[in-house]
Amino acid sequence: MSDETRTCDARATLIVTLTPAGTATNVARERIGLRCGLPAGHAGAHVDAERAEQWEAPRDSRPTLLRHEDD
Repeated sequence: MSDETRTCDARATLIVTLTPAGTATNVARERIGLRCGLPAGHAGAHVDAERAEQWEAPRDSRPTLLRHEDD
């Protein structure tokens, strides 16, 4: 497979949190695995187009991202 047809394939984990009513505590609602689908060797942020998420990190790392959502 040539570099032109390979995807970056960098990965990250997205944890979506919420705060239950009447508390000051954040809890995890969902854990989502992200994968960059841009061409291999791209410049800039990684993008998971299916989940509409992007992140910046070295390709060989697997960062954990947090996103808080209100109910």
